[in-house]
Amino acid sequence: MVDNILRAREPCAFHDTTMIHYQEYQPSAEEILAFEQEQRAAKLITVGETGWPCAGAYPFLRSGDVLEMHLVRTDEQVRHLETRSIASILIDEVLSSVPSHWFGSMATHADQLHRTVCYECEATVIPETTEIRRHLVDLLARYQPQADFVPLNHPDYAAQLRAICLVRLQPVRVTAKFKLGQKLNRRDREMLVENLEMRERVEDVATITAMNSFAARRGG
Repeated sequence: MVDNILRAREPCAFHDTTMIHYQEYQPSAEEILAFEQEQRAAKLITVGETGWPCAGAYPFLRSGDVLEMHLVRTDEQVRHLETRSIASILIDEVLSSVPSHWFGSMATHADQLHRTVCYECEATVIPETTEIRRHLVDLLARYQPQADFVPLNHPDYAAQLRAICLVRLQPVRVTAKFKLGQKLNRRDREMLVENLEMRERVEDVATITAMNSFAARRGG
């Protein structure tokens, strides 16, 4: 399913046209799925009555070809989805900023590294507690695999289950960009990594890990 979606190159509705899609920055379906599994939350973007986008960040789960989240039933984004059954899901990671002076005296090579995936989705709001409970069991297995908790079929959960709904999101198009220094030549790439190692911010360590993982997947 993701392979089929990735064949569509139209810009995502909530990315502006500055998100240029150089082939070097285009991740494969496998790289996108691996990236998803590393992330702890995704941004749900809906459109309200005013026509302005509304965003919220939530834990998420992939269930086959669809993405799932749960929201409180009174949340304004649920109302948006009941009116317009479309949404975008933004899964992103802002990595290191790169100052221009690392590559010379010209102030033209500053950059911002990142990994970004945006799905345009058809959305379904599901109120049935059986499906919500199944979703929560799967979500806990992903986020708290070692935790011990009262099983979700316990009657004490009844009020909480009635207060939330499941949102199922079927992707119809994806826009993805992993900007990890792929367009740099070997010397500049090594210089970038050296500078990141010396600066040693938290995001710099994450950037080096992402760069190495991306290169390993591509045999580089």
